Formats: sequence, structure tokens, C-alpha cells
Amino acid sequence: MAKRKVRKKALICGTLVATGALLTAAVYSSKVAPQWQTGTPSKGPRLVIWSWEHDDNLRFIHSGDVAVAYYAGTITLGRDTASLARRKNFLRLSEGTAAFPVFRIELAHPHEEISDLAFTSACNLVIDYLQQHPGKEVQIDFDAGARDRKPYLAFLRNLKSKLPAQTALSITALGSWCLYDKWLQQAPVNETVAMMFSLGKDSRETLAALENHALDSGAPCQQSIGIALNERQTNSILHKRACIKQARRVYAFSPMGWTKSRYEEIVATVEKGTGEGQ
Repeated sequence: MAKRKVRKKALICGTLVATGALLTAAVYSSKVAPQWQTGTPSKGPRLVIWSWEHDDNLRFIHSGDVAVAYYAGTITLGRDTASLARRKNFLRLSEGTAAFPVFRIELAHPHEEISDLAFTSACNLVIDYLQQHPGKEVQIDFDAGARDRKPYLAFLRNLKSKLPAQTALSITALGSWCLYDKWLQQAPVNETVAMMFSLGKDSRETLAALENHALDSGAPCQQSIGIALNERQTNSILHKRACIKQARRVYAFSPMGWTKSRYEEIVATVEKGTGEGQ
């Protein structure tokens, strides 16, 4: 996630090697994750830490106001197939910390059209994972291209229909999708997370659009925001535009993984953006 293009390459590999005891005690036993209905704000933690492809020991997090969204693996779509490469890094959490999985979706052949069969296979991979590791929430991270949008929406409808009624579905969304290139109005999700970092060539246009528009995917769900620890200038702009204050939840990414000092810095950034601690 440090740079979305770099992140795409980095997320393709991985096999989950954390011990069963670690997963059971530190991740999957969490019972604090929010329960949502479409359009209803969650009552869970407002700050969510993204634990990506790093060995993260987050046992210094004791606040019930913070959750962890952990990279569970990358689903790679072929023309008619899908495969899951699972997380290979360990994740340690304090007992009771809310945690839920995030699946990155990539295309094996970006210039080829992906069939409905591949998306159906991807859906089944997510459901199979959740059957092994039940939870209250799951997040999908996919930078859908123009021709992938329709099948991606169908994938989300299929996934939502197969999830347990109490399991919330969250998706990430490019910043532009929540400003001037909206297409998620029919997405059957409980949350969209505007990715306001690693904006690339769209950076100037996206940040300029914030002067007159609030972040809103158009989907009938709660709107959250994703920020990066290392993009302090962008975070300052988001603070001035009240984007952090207005977001239902704030997701935070650290390109070098998390330490206690980095965690404390992002907490201070979020508190500044919400007017707390001032």
C-alpha cells in the first residue's frame, strides 16, 4: 500500500505460516468486530490499523477504540480461474482486539477480460476462508478497471448473498470513485473506504476536488477513509478539508509495518483530524 503499484506487486506472494495457536488466540477469536446493516453506521472501533505484508506485533494496542484489518492474502484472477496466495507474515494481537481479514484482488493478465467464472471462483475462495475462520466482517481491495466494474459488482452481490447475515462487507475505493468518477451506487456493501494515499497521477485532481465535494461513493452505506502514515502532506490537506472528521472510520496504513511509535503517531494524526486533543 505504500504506493498502490508497488503494493500490487508485493501482495501476490504469500502462504500463511503463523501458528494455529497464534491465529486462534490473537486474530480469529476476536468478538468485538462491528455488526452492520446496510446504511447503518457501525458501533465498533473508529480507528482501524491495516496490517499488511509485515510481521506485526500489535500487542501494544489495548484500546477498544482500535481494530485491525489484516491482509489475509491475494486472490489472482485468470481468465476463467482464481487462486488464493495466503498471508505469510505473523500477526500478534492482544486478547479482545477486534480483527478481520482483507483480500486483495489482482489480475493475472490485466489486458484480458475476466469471465464470470473467475469471479465466482474468487467468491468461493473468500467464503471457504471465512468458513475456516468465522468473523463479523470482511474487506475486499480491488482497483477495478473500467471493463471490470460490471463483473466486480456482480461478484460483490454474489459474495454478499453468501455471507452470513451478521457479517459486514467492506470494500476499498479509489479516491476518484468517491469524488468525480462514481460508479459504486449499486454496490451491495456496508462500507466503502476512500483510499486517500498513493494517489499517483490523479493526485492533484483528486485533492482539488475536495475543495467542493465531500468523499462519498454514492453507495447506500457508511463512508470511511484510508490514510498512510508517511503521507503527512496529504493528511494535512485531508485534515483541513475535514475528511478525517467526517469519515465514519479511519483506516491507517504504514509502509514499513507498525511499531508503537508509529501507532502513536497515527493516533495523534486521527485525533487532530477529529478535533480531539486540541
